[in-house]
Amino acid sequence: MDHVNPKAFSGTETAVNLRVRCRAHNALYAGQVFGRAHVARRMDLRRNKCPPPTAASFETAARGLRSLGFREPEARRALETLATKRDMEAAPVETILREALLVLT
Repeated sequence: MDHVNPKAFSGTETAVNLRVRCRAHNALYAGQVFGRAHVARRMDLRRNKCPPPTAASFETAARGLRSLGFREPEARRALETLATKRDMEAAPVETILREALLVLT
């Protein structure tokens, strides 16, 4: 979702001020409104908030899967599948767990 009138410029959360845009077009519009340098800084800030997964991240996800009732071999198989994906390199534990649930169901 994208704001027609950005929230930074007193835009509202009402339906008339929202529109659907893909990520690329949302970034393009933000660059036009706020400047490319500002958008790049904000994107870097957002990326750096999520530390890369560690063995501990995958262990935490495995414990979460076991507490949800999945058996150890199932949890390990799902996490091993995810460990080979490039997207998981910078994913927080919540994302790892969510993606593991998608693999398992």
